[in-house]
Order: sequence, then C-alpha cells, then structure tokens
Amino acid sequence: MTDDAVRRGLEDMAGDPKLAESIRRSLEQLRDRSAGPDLAELARDVLDGRTDLRAVARSAAYASAITDGIASYRSWEARLSPEERISFEREARNLIYGEPPKRPDTARTGTDVGDT
Repeated sequence: MTDDAVRRGLEDMAGDPKLAESIRRSLEQLRDRSAGPDLAELARDVLDGRTDLRAVARSAAYASAITDGIASYRSWEARLSPEERISFEREARNLIYGEPPKRPDTARTGTDVGDT
C-alpha cells in the first residue's frame, strides 16, 4: 500500500485530515522510539499499509500492548491537577488543529466569560 493510501485510510478513519496527520505522526513516534517492540511493530504495520487501525482494534495479537498503553495513559491522566489537565487539553488542540490557546475559564465550558 502506498503512503497516499495509508494517509487516505487514516483520514477516512479519523474523519478529519488534521487529526489523521496527528495520528500518523504518533504512529511514527511509536515506530521509531518509545513504544517497545509490540507497539513499534503495530505502528510499522499500519504505516507500511499491511493493516489499518480498525483491524488492529479487532486483533487479539495487539490487545495486550494496546491495553497496557491505555492503562498507562489513564494512570498518568488521573494524576493531573485540574490546571495541568486544562493545559494538556489546550496543547493537544493546538498541536492537532493549530488552535490558539483558550483562557482556562473558556477551556472548561467552551464559551467566553459573559457569553450566555
């Protein structure tokens, strides 16, 4: 499968080109650095077009690695203070969508102070 086909598949799955690009970059990081051998193999298989994320989600072969990764993320997230969570969410939006940072009071509600 070509790189364009992989990119289109990620866009179809994500429903948003910017989110798909963020997923692709994350898969490259998993493949190249920090994932350990199981997730690196999973990322390589997706990026090389041998499988897609929908198939991976249904596969028992990667279930343990994915479950462990999710558990690690949830543990990290649970330790965040409210301020850290807002900052993390703001950084994630900016990284994916290039949105300007929202003030903390608007990040929680999605509206500016004074909007009704």
